[in-house]
Amino acid sequence: MAPPSSRMKRRLLILATSFLILVFVLGSLYIYRKHRIAEHFLHLRAAGLAAVKAGNYPTGVNDLGAYLGQNPSDLASLKAYAKASLKVPQPRGRNLFQAIGVLHQILYQVPGDLKYQTMLLKLLIQTNANVEAVTLAHTILQKDPRNLTALSALAQALTRLRKLSEAFTYASRCVELSPDRLREGLLAIELMRQQQLPNRQITIWAQNLVKKNPSAPAYQFLQAVANLVSGHVSRATTIILRL
Repeated sequence: MAPPSSRMKRRLLILATSFLILVFVLGSLYIYRKHRIAEHFLHLRAAGLAAVKAGNYPTGVNDLGAYLGQNPSDLASLKAYAKASLKVPQPRGRNLFQAIGVLHQILYQVPGDLKYQTMLLKLLIQTNANVEAVTLAHTILQKDPRNLTALSALAQALTRLRKLSEAFTYASRCVELSPDRLREGLLAIELMRQQQLPNRQITIWAQNLVKKNPSAPAYQFLQAVANLVSGHVSRATTIILRL
């Protein structure tokens, strides 16, 4: 019969071996589960990117949203999610605010990217984030002084902030650069009226646009509107008939 000390050693050896086996089994199960979870999220990423590419934006939003919850710095997925979220309206414009958050994450990784700065700027205007829109628009104009999106955004945001003189400057600059910017031209006329500028100043502003580009119908239309709001109805009618 083995002495008590030998039996104790065997028991301790059995316990230690059992414990090591248990640790190994649990560790293996943990690694396996972690691997399966990683595979699941990689599948979500691949499916989400493919869905966005195919134009299936709701599926793209769902799959990429779940993936980004665990992998928030994946740039390709962030870009695809930003695009898709704008195509899937949600109550109270929640998708717009989600897209804004994602665009901030993108620009944190690729600061100064004009494409995503422009996307963000449009959303800031759309959601009335006027102070941030003004800051971002000025940043864009430092690199591209003729950027029409930034000029238009400044005109709109500054109007809402009741900085009418500054807003007019940017609205006027925008329509001067592009006759197609009729909305900004109409805004410029309205801003002059709100500042109670003389009617003659309003009509001269529009007249100078026509002188700059006589063949642009939009400029002629703005001249007609300027004359109309200034009380020159017959003159406005004559201009309209010539269009």
